[in-house]
Amino acid sequence: MPSRYELSDLQWGKIKDFLPGRKEHVGGTAADNRLFVNGALWTLRSGARWHDLPERYGKYKSVHKRFAHSGVWERFFDALVRDRKNQYLILDSDHRAGSPASGHGTQKRGSDKAVLADKGYDADAIVEHIEAMGAKAVIPPKSNRKQQREYDEDLYKKRNRIERCFSRLKQFRRFATRYDKNRICFQTFVALACSSILLLSIVDTT
Repeated sequence: MPSRYELSDLQWGKIKDFLPGRKEHVGGTAADNRLFVNGALWTLRSGARWHDLPERYGKYKSVHKRFAHSGVWERFFDALVRDRKNQYLILDSDHRAGSPASGHGTQKRGSDKAVLADKGYDADAIVEHIEAMGAKAVIPPKSNRKQQREYDEDLYKKRNRIERCFSRLKQFRRFATRYDKNRICFQTFVALACSSILLLSIVDTT
């Protein structure tokens, strides 16, 4: 039985074909792809240094080098968020990031798309840019705005999802404490954390 830091058999089955290093993959063959992923997850969840990676996951230098340069989790996350059901993008002025659950599909043109943001984004230029994308701006107007405008109050209530999203991301200690100063490593950990959350939701609904 896998530990709480590791992938279950069902989760592993969802991602194994995305990883390089498979026997049928062009290039070098990895000794154990699953062990590599579990080692990266252990580091992400625990927040420990790479030097402290348990020996069962392999040599820490090898795991770290492969993790930092493979780009696999960015590609995997992109694949996960290509969901036609994604209909809106949620922005938060504190975190200044989109919800992983919303994905890149929000930038497609279509009248059913919307961008949810708080008052910090209430600016004519931003609203016009959103509408030019073919999406609806769901942003409450500032109280000092000279010309008040209407917005979809019911849809805006869903903006709390970005707060809940970051609450889940902060369960990954290495993300929450930002131990990584290297931009590539940090972005890779972000992609891994977001992928883990999405993967869990996909598995839970299958």
